[in-house]
Amino acid sequence: MKKICKKLGEGRFGNVFMVIHKYTGAIFALKCIPKATLKQHMMIDQFALEVRLQAGIYHSNLVSVYAVFDDQ
Repeated sequence: MKKICKKLGEGRFGNVFMVIHKYTGAIFALKCIPKATLKQHMMIDQFALEVRLQAGIYHSNLVSVYAVFDDQ
């Protein structure tokens, strides 16, 4: 469970928001990419590959992926 606080930025494919975890108070960045955008640019497979790769990388100078989800 998270609370969306404010918009941090936007890019070609989506927006990034600052969120605060309701129970721990930890701050995260939430990247929202509409499925329609990925479909329009025929990037669904590429996006899925990038998520899998980034989720497996742990380095102090890189952003970590903690969770991925989709909705309708």
